Amino acid sequence: METFSSQYENDYKNKNLVDCKILFWFRGFMSFQNFEIKKSDFKILVFREQNEIRIIMDRKIPESLVDDLKTLEKSSLNFLNGYINDAVPYINQKLKENKYLTIQIINRPISILDIQGLSIANLKNNEKFWIPWPTGFGDFPFLNTNPKKYDFVYIRDLIDAMTSYLYHDYDECIRKIITSLDNALNYYKTKERIIKEKKKKNEKLYFKKIMDEIVKRPELNYNIKKIYDTRNKIVHEKIRLNQNDDMLCKKGIGTLLYIYKMYLCDSDKLSNYIFQIEMQFNSEILFLRGMKIEHFIQEDDEKTEIIKTPEDLNNSMFNSIKIKDKEISRLFYGNKNQNTTT
Repeated sequence: METFSSQYENDYKNKNLVDCKILFWFRGFMSFQNFEIKKSDFKILVFREQNEIRIIMDRKIPESLVDDLKTLEKSSLNFLNGYINDAVPYINQKLKENKYLTIQIINRPISILDIQGLSIANLKNNEKFWIPWPTGFGDFPFLNTNPKKYDFVYIRDLIDAMTSYLYHDYDECIRKIITSLDNALNYYKTKERIIKEKKKKNEKLYFKKIMDEIVKRPELNYNIKKIYDTRNKIVHEKIRLNQNDDMLCKKGIGTLLYIYKMYLCDSDKLSNYIFQIEMQFNSEILFLRGMKIEHFIQEDDEKTEIIKTPEDLNNSMFNSIKIKDKEISRLFYGNKNQNTTT
């Protein structure tokens, strides 16, 4: 039996696409000039209407997906989320630029969760239909009933890093990752145990020496040092992240979770607590980021990795999370002013 995603994939490959307008809006009092963003596969117009921010996205959508969206087939909504998520980081980047360049203190990042209404217009047959919105999550009972003894500052910072990522606030996400780790090192008195001297002449070397002592897995050691260097560039060199740095932040959070579970947690219960936080984060990513048909096509074209031993599994898992050169080349080797979405 053909799956929903394969139907959409076939339409995409065969260019059986329908011109559509996706309209969605947020309630807010942010001030900005109307703007338009054009990309290779979509165009968006962002404008204010009283106390609402309205976005019109022009995009070609597989015809079978449009049909399923009309009947509210559940799987189709995940792909709709993927389309919307393509636009939101660009909108946030513009709102952030406007916040600082025109001093709009109330401006803040938005996410799919802020959407107040959504409709789709099929330009092929001039049909318009509404999508019930917003949707939400269920509760996570384990976290709701867990004792307060795990309410540590470094875990709060970890959660803040995740929230910043989900709202596409990548600068704050990187800052919070390092703040969380620094507070964890302080909590477990790791700094005092590894380096006795109170006076630190070189903070960067000091941090990396601690990581070399604690984090033995090469991929995690490499990652956290790059995240630390990125944080320093944000704080000290005016580098700003954008929507192209999504994967860098996601891998940074994943690296931090591994460091806590593998090296710093002092009990199985605490490690399991952090694992439950990770599971909630991953489920929220799946919803907020949605799915993209292009990813299914890419996966079909990729060679399947053969796993024969537990060591192969570990190597594959940690290799997938390792930060790639292309994910940091702009930040470390490119033009420092290359920080906008234009």
